Amino acid sequence: MATAELAESWRNILPLTKSGFSSALDRAALSPPMATRLPADSALWKLAADNFPTGWELLGDSSANSFANTTESSWNSDADTLLRRIAGAEDALNHISSLIEPTVIGSGKETIHRLEMALMKIYQVAVFIRGDFDSRDPDDTQRDNLLRQAVDAFKEAEAAATAGLKRLGTFHAQIVETGNTVIESIRKEVELLQKTTAVDLESLKSQIDTTENTARNMENSIHHQRERMETLNKAMRDQELKNAITDGIFAGLFGPFAGPRLNFLNTRREIDEIRREMERTAGDHDRARNQLWQLQSQRQSLEQRLNQAQALSALLPGVSANASAAKAQSVMMQTQFAKLKDTATQLVLRVGEMQQGAVVTEAVAYMKKEYAFGLLQICQSAAGVDSALLDETAMVKNEIVNEYGGAMPANVQAAAAAVDEKMKLLAGTTSIRDQ
Repeated sequence: MATAELAESWRNILPLTKSGFSSALDRAALSPPMATRLPADSALWKLAADNFPTGWELLGDSSANSFANTTESSWNSDADTLLRRIAGAEDALNHISSLIEPTVIGSGKETIHRLEMALMKIYQVAVFIRGDFDSRDPDDTQRDNLLRQAVDAFKEAEAAATAGLKRLGTFHAQIVETGNTVIESIRKEVELLQKTTAVDLESLKSQIDTTENTARNMENSIHHQRERMETLNKAMRDQELKNAITDGIFAGLFGPFAGPRLNFLNTRREIDEIRREMERTAGDHDRARNQLWQLQSQRQSLEQRLNQAQALSALLPGVSANASAAKAQSVMMQTQFAKLKDTATQLVLRVGEMQQGAVVTEAVAYMKKEYAFGLLQICQSAAGVDSALLDETAMVKNEIVNEYGGAMPANVQAAAAAVDEKMKLLAGTTSIRDQ
């Protein structure tokens, strides 16, 4: 990836720093439905689609469902927002994860390029000491310029590696923030939604039981009142028949004369009172049945709310697993890239030590063997970084060995052999530059 592309990717992820991460996810929550942002075969989308039908349909007739009409909008909004926040968290994780490997490759290529340039500066130092260096008049100005250029070049390589590692560290912090803060916050809200819904359901079931018992008692009262009224009516009919018979007998014996009468006034009053009580009880019973129907409608709504809360809860393990995977990927990439950064730092120290010895500490006493040994130590470190550096490393080593201009000291020969062994280990391997 080119440096400009890396810079653009980095600018894209900057809004997701710790200070602005929550707001970025909030913006994701307000973005179009997750179906437009997640692949159709996404496990998250499939599970959500199965449990969150369009419109969050409620069971029953909405015209009579007063509870659903007053609460549906609120908890549907909460659940829908939670769903979008879960999708937003997964999108954020996927976005950050997609930037990690390109950053490693891009920053790695930049660092390797800088190291190649730095090794060319080291090659110039090797050329500077070729032949019978110790017998020549010292050229302090050229020496100082070459060593300063080498130090500066390796510092540029170290800066490139440090910048890449810093970007990876930022990505890692964002992943941790998503897992520990964003997803954890959603999990707690989903748990609260489940808990409050379960409590509401339990309370509602108690109300339903009480209302059912009340309605049942009223039905029993109406039944007993009807039986009492029917008994009184039957007694009145039977007595009226007896009166008619008695009147006939008295009329035959004594002429038109009414026999003894039972006074039905109190009985009629009692029947009327029972009828009025039945009407009141029937009205109360109708109201109880209507309340019971509404409570059952509420229960249907709450049960659907609980099902949707459970569906949200079922989504979280997958998102948490993605966060863990992204975190593991981030740690692995940081660990690998840290080795490159550490090597770049080590090279800066080695060339700095050589500069210190040649220019400041030992000055005139710093002979060719010290230069050669120091340059080969730098080659040893460079040979273990990446196969892209093997050509430059070999150039420096061959310049020292082939143009030494006399017998090489044992420590210089050993250092050259060590460079060869290091180079063999990376020979044939794929360079980060080729990815």
